Amino acid sequence: MQRPRRLSRWSAETRYASAQEFVSVRPQRGLHSVPVGESVVDLLIEDRGAPVTLIVFNASLSSRVRLLPAFQGNRLAEDCGVNLIAVSDPATARGDLDLGWYLGDDLTGPLPEQLGPVLHHAARCLGGVRTVLFGSSGGGYSAIRYAPHLPDALVLAVNPRLDMQASPAAGLDRYLDVAHPSAQTEAQRTAVIERFVRRRPVEPGTGAFTNDVLIYQNRADQRFFNHQFTPFLQLARGERRLYVRTDDNGPGHVAIPSDTVREILSALADLSLRPARAIAAAGFARPEPVTVADRLASVVGGVRARRRR
Repeated sequence: MQRPRRLSRWSAETRYASAQEFVSVRPQRGLHSVPVGESVVDLLIEDRGAPVTLIVFNASLSSRVRLLPAFQGNRLAEDCGVNLIAVSDPATARGDLDLGWYLGDDLTGPLPEQLGPVLHHAARCLGGVRTVLFGSSGGGYSAIRYAPHLPDALVLAVNPRLDMQASPAAGLDRYLDVAHPSAQTEAQRTAVIERFVRRRPVEPGTGAFTNDVLIYQNRADQRFFNHQFTPFLQLARGERRLYVRTDDNGPGHVAIPSDTVREILSALADLSLRPARAIAAAGFARPEPVTVADRLASVVGGVRARRRR
């Protein structure tokens, strides 16, 4: 679906001449349109005067979203009483594209290196003492990938994509068609992937994580559990900044229950707890090595969930 970009819906909008101008001022609440390359990144900032800020990266846009910019997380941030920085992926304005992983396109160039400092500045201006990067599915991939640009932030990734080359298919062909239309040959498309796409949001290995990363995974989502979550954990053994929580939310790649995500974020936003204790209060722990029994449990959980439907 082609979604037009319409800014008249917003009562307070600030446009900038460049990203350098944005990082030189203190942004107020409202919509902010920041030039990046030959395109624009739209941010929604809600300053509630809270000591905690939530930065949200969109999952795949649903068919109900018909206009851009599109932001997710506003209700969640409001319910939890935290500040919000929501980001609309500029690649989704290029054509029929629901998800671009905030990789960038042929107008912006690779996005993380340019958008990362913008988000760091916005979070710093809100003046909080704790920042949480949040995303589900494809947005979880982005939250983990952008984390090094906000070195003190916690990362909450829900049922995230952790490997662009593993099942289920990521849909990179659609991304290439829409975000890089001039890349027509196989060699050109390979070059785009090498420049823009990182197979994993972070390459697991001892000490690879620069932030505390919390991964919430639905055990009954068999394809993500078996092909995304489990192999990533196998690679990430020894990472002391990785924490996981697995629940049974029913079969398939379904959204986390809203009460659960509010419970998790409320625990992470509790400043009476040091980060390690807040992580534990949210139900996360350092992962044990994934075993055959874990794989079997995911299959059994999926069967039981299907029977309940």
